[in-house]
Amino acid sequence: MITLNLERFKEIDITQRDNDQYKTRACLPSSAAIAIDFLCPDFRKSIGCQTADWLVRKCLSLTEEEKKAIIEINKSSWMFDDPSFELFQAIPIEAYVIKKYIYKNVWPMWRCQYSDILDSINRGIPIVCLGNFSPISTIGGHYNCTVGYNKESNTVINMDTWGNGNTNYKDKNGFAVEYDWKIFLIEQGLYGYGLWFK
Repeated sequence: MITLNLERFKEIDITQRDNDQYKTRACLPSSAAIAIDFLCPDFRKSIGCQTADWLVRKCLSLTEEEKKAIIEINKSSWMFDDPSFELFQAIPIEAYVIKKYIYKNVWPMWRCQYSDILDSINRGIPIVCLGNFSPISTIGGHYNCTVGYNKESNTVINMDTWGNGNTNYKDKNGFAVEYDWKIFLIEQGLYGYGLWFK
């Protein structure tokens, strides 16, 4: 089993249950915040609040200029076309905000492969992926921050912001939970999307 320094993650807030707002829908900014707090430990100190809460607020308060820049970068306006869509749940918006304000080397990821996970962890960098948790819990799509892997068992080690999916989230502790990597690599739908930090 290969993991990033798990001791460092003990100092990082890994739950979305205590977010200021959108507790049940903030798995993307919460998972991204875990990676950011690992890569940029001084950022949270500089903002005076949880990184996930800061990301949500920043995504919801984009200027018209920032929206135009996101549309130009992605050659699409889909994330702004539906007024009911929550902007903090869009990978391109999260990537833009993180890149502009926090960490320059982050990119949207559209099809995560197991080799991407191995490469990221081997370089000492967490990776954020969307998985399909419906085979093991009552939750469907859900983002996690992957911090390790076990090639022998084809599993990934994750910081799960909602708890332990292996217990159908009855266990609220999502620290270093081991999941079958195929949860994050479903071939149909949006699963496997995420944030690639370099």
